Amino acid sequence: MIRSRYAINIEGANVELLFTLSIFEIARRRGIVIASEMKNVAARMDFFNKLIYLAAINAWEYRAFDDPGLGEFPYKLIDIAEWAGNHPLEYARIIKGASAAIAGKELSDVDGAQDAEAAAEAAVQKKK
Repeated sequence: MIRSRYAINIEGANVELLFTLSIFEIARRRGIVIASEMKNVAARMDFFNKLIYLAAINAWEYRAFDDPGLGEFPYKLIDIAEWAGNHPLEYARIIKGASAAIAGKELSDVDGAQDAEAAAEAAVQKKK
């Protein structure tokens, strides 16, 4: 089953993520380049951090549609990057789901994606 909605915790607050094709329109509007040059782990993490950031904005905008008093999205890309570094297993789980939700295929079918998953697993082992 493909799942497009997730939640993460940033600074004690629940932040919803919504992975739909709308994130690409949000990226265009905000001038965010999300290149999928997956040549190394750092480039892959940058790509997925931006997708998660855009998914958080996407969910926020959908919520704001029904609640205009919600205001502007309060988080920055660095908040997502910090969360990803602190939660590598959850990060790996979410990027697997994001790939399926957006591209319609599992992360394992994306070239080089296994390296991103391996990097997340290595980070977990390093913390132990």
